[in-house]
Amino acid sequence: MPRFLHSGSPDRHLRGPARATRLDRRAMLALTAAVPLILAAGRAMPAGPDQAGERDFAAMIDTLLPADRAAPAGTALGIDGDLRRLASDIPNYPALLDQGVDWLRAKARDDHGTDFAGLGEADRNTLLSHGAQAQAGTLPQVFVSRIRVDAMILYHAHPASWPDLGFEGPIQPGGYPDHARPPA
Repeated sequence: MPRFLHSGSPDRHLRGPARATRLDRRAMLALTAAVPLILAAGRAMPAGPDQAGERDFAAMIDTLLPADRAAPAGTALGIDGDLRRLASDIPNYPALLDQGVDWLRAKARDDHGTDFAGLGEADRNTLLSHGAQAQAGTLPQVFVSRIRVDAMILYHAHPASWPDLGFEGPIQPGGYPDHARPPA
């Protein structure tokens, strides 16, 4: 057979039902071999937080970023959702959030008999302080510290939080129109 007519298929010599059977057998073997991989991939996917976990996470954000007379609470600005979106782009961050919320809930239950969202402000602050002051590199310390920093950055990037700081907004596009006048 000339080289340019060669189909490249190892089954080119088979015809009719024998060829179809051979392909079906190959497909079946490939699927059978893929089943353990599919099952392993399914186990590797995190289940994600439940509703109670989301309430505890939201309570944590509002404890770190409470509402006051000039600015709304963190969840009112969607900081909890912003953190989840940020986490989806950073390796291991979703797992940190899920495991951290699990720790937060367990610690609240162990110390106070209720979920974190059910605690008063003082107990929430105490629990978060304990987490932040835990041994460096432990889940509580990394979780509380990382969420605190990222939540603060996301919150203060939101224009609704600026009045509380006395910040009127970026200088551009208006610039400093009075730059030539001496300070008052």
